[in-house]
Order: sequence, then C-alpha cells, then structure tokens
Amino acid sequence: MTRFNNLEFDSNELSGESLSKKDSGGEASRGAGFFYEKARRSYLAGAFENALREYSRSLDTNPAFLQSWLGQIRMLIELGEYPEAIVWADKALESFPDNSNIYALKALAYLRDGNCTEASAFSDLSVSKADPSWLVWLVRAEVLRKKRTLCLSCVDKALAGVSDKNRPLIIFEAGRCLFVSGYCAEAIKYFRTAAEFVSDSALIWYELARCQKQLGFDQARDSIHHALEIRPDWKRAQKLEEAISGSSFLKRISRRIFRR
Repeated sequence: MTRFNNLEFDSNELSGESLSKKDSGGEASRGAGFFYEKARRSYLAGAFENALREYSRSLDTNPAFLQSWLGQIRMLIELGEYPEAIVWADKALESFPDNSNIYALKALAYLRDGNCTEASAFSDLSVSKADPSWLVWLVRAEVLRKKRTLCLSCVDKALAGVSDKNRPLIIFEAGRCLFVSGYCAEAIKYFRTAAEFVSDSALIWYELARCQKQLGFDQARDSIHHALEIRPDWKRAQKLEEAISGSSFLKRISRRIFRR
C-alpha cells in the first residue's frame, strides 16, 4: 500500500511543468510547489476548501504555476461554485492560451452547471489539442455520459498513457467520473483498486463507501469507518455513516419481516 503523499499527478502528463521547479524567490521548500503539495493532500482528505486556499497561496507565490491554476478551478467545481470556476478558467487562459486542460475544466464547470451546449463545445476544443491528457479524457467521458460505449472508451483513453507512479490516483479520478456519470457498477472496481494502493486517503474511502451504498453493499460500513478513522471530524463522512447505518437497519428489519 502506498501513502498518498508519495504520489503525485505527473506534471508531464497534466501540465508540462515540473513540480520541483523553484519559484522566482528561489526557495523550493516554501514555493509554489510546496503549497501545491499541501493543496493536493487536502484534496485527498476531502478538505476542498482547505485545498482551494492552498492553491491560492501557491498562485500568490508563483502566478505561472499551471498545476495550481488547474487545482483552483477543480476545487471551485468540487464546491459547486461553477460560475466562479468558469471565471477562473478564463483568467487562467489569459496566461496559458489554448491549454487543453483549462478548456476541459471549463467544459466540466459548464456541464455541472447544466449548460450541456457550452460543455460539449469546450470539451470538443480540449480534445482537438495535441496529446490530450487524462483530465481531458475524463471530462470528455462525463460530457458523453449518456452514451455508455463512448463514455467508457474515454475512460480507457484517460488511463492508457498514465505512468505507474500516478496510476492509482488517476484510477480514483476515473472512478469518480464513472460514479458521477451513473455507472456505479463500473466505478466500484476503480475505487477498490485506488483504496488498495492508497490506503490513507479519506476521500478515496468515502467515495468507495458512497458507491457501495448506492449498490446496496454492506461493505459500505467498513469503508466509511476507514474514512472516519483517517479524518474523524469530517462532517460529510459522518452524514454518510448515518445514512449507511440507517439503510443497514432498514435492511435488517425487511429481512425479518420477509422471514415471517
């Protein structure tokens, strides 16, 4: 099993900029990459607001740090701030014109906000660029979620060129994409694999529990307990635990009734 702080989204696979690159102040330990790593750990703990703050601090340190632009837009989407995510995507495009990952996130923000026309247009644009990243293909999969074969094909393309060191986290992102797209039976395989390799991420266990609950699997209780062991004060996980406990209770009552 791997600790998630030993994993990273490879910059060459996502943005083309090295995470170890020093900011203009020359102090790598407290530069943009430092705050980026803090943001990434917060994300994998399910602390999206904290992650957003750290991405912002990273950009304050180095406005040219593309990964943190992408992270900031992603966290705004996670928090349901879709119009704000679009605004920040446009700001990012001022510094990184025609960047396929920014176009993809803009497409995702439009999609989550219910604007399928704009989502399709920006997804088309992102895929048209050279060497689409895993992020581009996963957003494409969600845009095409109503077309099962195309959706699953995009997920396969997302994972095709991923390096071994990044594969567990991107498998997790593929699971999230499939779950949101309504393919729970497919998503659970990705979540289980991610949890096997990255056992100390509260977010991964939480998403696995959500998927298991949706499918009616009793293992959801164990998964949400893992999430809360890692992050005991997580309100969202506590609510899911209550919902899972309630479902399990009703299931036991139903079984007793039908046995009579």
